[in-house]
Amino acid sequence: MIYFDHAATSYPKPKCLETAILNYLQIAANPGRSGHALSIAAARSIFETRELLADFFHIDDPLRVVFTQNATHAINLVLRGILKPGDTVLTTDMEHNAVMRPLHFLQSQGVNVRVVPHEQLSENLTPEIKLLVMAQGNNVDGTVYPVKHWIDIARKNGVLTLIDVAQTAGTIPPPRSADYWAVTGHKSLLGPQGIGALILGKDAPTPAPLICGGTGSASEAMAQPGFLPDALEAGTLNGVGIAGWGATLRELQNTPDAHLHKQNLMRYLHAQIVQIPSLKIFMAPPEKNSGILSFQSTQKSVSEIALALDHNFQIACRVGLHCAPATHQKLGTFPEGTVRIAVGATNTKEEIDFLIQALKVILK
Repeated sequence: MIYFDHAATSYPKPKCLETAILNYLQIAANPGRSGHALSIAAARSIFETRELLADFFHIDDPLRVVFTQNATHAINLVLRGILKPGDTVLTTDMEHNAVMRPLHFLQSQGVNVRVVPHEQLSENLTPEIKLLVMAQGNNVDGTVYPVKHWIDIARKNGVLTLIDVAQTAGTIPPPRSADYWAVTGHKSLLGPQGIGALILGKDAPTPAPLICGGTGSASEAMAQPGFLPDALEAGTLNGVGIAGWGATLRELQNTPDAHLHKQNLMRYLHAQIVQIPSLKIFMAPPEKNSGILSFQSTQKSVSEIALALDHNFQIACRVGLHCAPATHQKLGTFPEGTVRIAVGATNTKEEIDFLIQALKVILK
């Protein structure tokens, strides 16, 4: 198989991930729930991954790294833990459903939701806004947005910022100075599925907990602990996933620049695919692209193309709306969606050549 679905999840995973998971299973104790050697070893493994993520996001205190199921979970922790009826939240018209759906729910609960184009963000970042939430990278056309510019404006006006880095972490450096970052482990950070994190900036207020329960700390109190990370980490953590993620984060520290590799692949892909006349291409310039290109064809539906790529050529990609109907409405590709090609660290120019030849056969 040739795999071009890295925006959904990275594949294949590095060998170190499997090794770390198997090693953790030899511990398999509940961290923070006991004082014996196995529990301490499990807690140490988890804390080491906190430290790696804190370093990645330039956070001094690893305790401000809160482990979650994924980026969606992290986004919900902030949106539902910070916003109250009457508050106003600002977002863009190109967001993933991980942002749009919880905002839709909160709107029904009395939160004012303001959705604007990126070009209008600056003029809307006024003091009555409680929170700005937006992605650093778009998951349909690969656009990487200059979020640091809007973070600076927000900070001057007392607006909190939540940045979704699901598509960029591991490829594009995370923007400095945000209050919250929502990150998933299984995409360009090469970790397993089912693990993510909410990173809280130095002065960011702690959201109200989404769930409450056992933490192994302050067990005498009926109230959820107010200190981090326990305030937002009720229940047993996914220690296996966290240990595996820690291994891939270490490996990424010693690998070549993933962004440069993706840039080169995207330049090559674009130069080849624009030669197919029936395709309409949706792609940010390579220097502002996280590694994603989408297209439609005037000859066949996107579903027919993706099915043929999979069944006839063993090329894996993603087709449809990509959980981002707002983006497709903006691009004019709704409701059919697009075929999405998302490159990763393991892809090569030879694989792109094979993709191009396959598309020419399918569309001839």
